[in-house]
Parts: sequence; structure tokens; C-alpha cells
Amino acid sequence: MRYSSRHHRTSPRWPLVWSFAVPFLFIIGYFAVQRVWPLGNQSVMTVDLGQQYIDFFAYFKKTLLAHPETFFYSFSKGLGGEMIGTFAYYLLSPLNFLLFLFPGTSLSVGIWLLMALKLGLAGLFACVYLRQPERHLAPAVQAALAVSYGLCAYLIVNHYNVMWLDGVYLLPLLWSPWNGSGPLGESGPIRCCWRSLSSSTIT
Repeated sequence: MRYSSRHHRTSPRWPLVWSFAVPFLFIIGYFAVQRVWPLGNQSVMTVDLGQQYIDFFAYFKKTLLAHPETFFYSFSKGLGGEMIGTFAYYLLSPLNFLLFLFPGTSLSVGIWLLMALKLGLAGLFACVYLRQPERHLAPAVQAALAVSYGLCAYLIVNHYNVMWLDGVYLLPLLWSPWNGSGPLGESGPIRCCWRSLSSSTIT
């Protein structure tokens, strides 16, 4: 453990920054080139994101800000129905709270920033995993592999399915504790793995 702490203090930090920034800026650049609103007249509200998910995110904000009683049951669901399943599957990611910064029609901007943030976190957490001393990887290799993970085909293809991205960026944290030197503390690999597995399951 002491070796691990010294290793992290002496390792360069630029791979962490690079691993987050490249996937994050890539998807932002893609939206800019495609002239997605507010940079143009295009929209990310396509397929299920525009037909289903956007309404869930709006409902999430409305419930927590104005109508907390509809957290468990809502008459807006057909003739009325429970909402726990909807919250559990679509809305429990803590990153969703960032959407409160985007009122009204700017909610779509918050959603594509959420996509970019999750891709960036996938690269960042992959780099955290790859920085463990027993892997003996050069900083450039760490950054290259982490960026590849943050821009993998699954994330690029499914970035419109925002809730599917949480498990991918949390996966490196799930594996790190088994090495006894993960980023989740030194309370033992089983306890750390339980915490990260619980987080990935809930979100």
C-alpha cells in the first residue's frame, strides 16, 4: 500500500487530464460540427432520446422541484401507475442532477453535455485503473488505452442512450479494488468492490 501511495504521488498527472479531455472534447466537437442547438438548428433529440428519455428527464426535474409526491406514483403514466421502476432504470444517476442547471428548452443542451461528461469519465476512470503500479504502463500508454476506452464503439454508438453509459464509466472502478490499490480507499478489495458494484447497479 505504501508503494502504491508513493507511485501515485510521483506519476505524472497529464494522462488523467488527457484521458478525460479527449473523449469529452471529441463529442463536443462532433456536436459543434453537426451544428447541434444552440450552435445550430440541429437537435440531439432523435430516436428514443427525443421520443421517450427527454420526457423522463423533464419529469425528474418536475418531481424533485415541485411535485415530490409523484416520485412513487403518478397519474401521468397512462391511467396511473407506479414510478419507482422508471426512476430506478432511467433516472438514478447522480449526474442527472446537473440537468437542474438547464431550465426549460435548454434541457437538451444539458443532456448532450451529460453525454460528453460520461464519455470523459469513462476515459478518466480507465486511466485511474491503468495507473495501478503493478501494470507497469508508461504514461503515454495509459493515456492511449484510456482514450480508446472512452471512445470505444459501444459508447459512440449508444451515446444517445444516456442511462446505458453509467455502467461503462464505472466499470474500471469496479475492477480496481481487486488489485488492493484501487482509488476507492484501503478498506479491503471486497468492501471497495461492493461499493463500486452497488453504485454501478443503482445508476
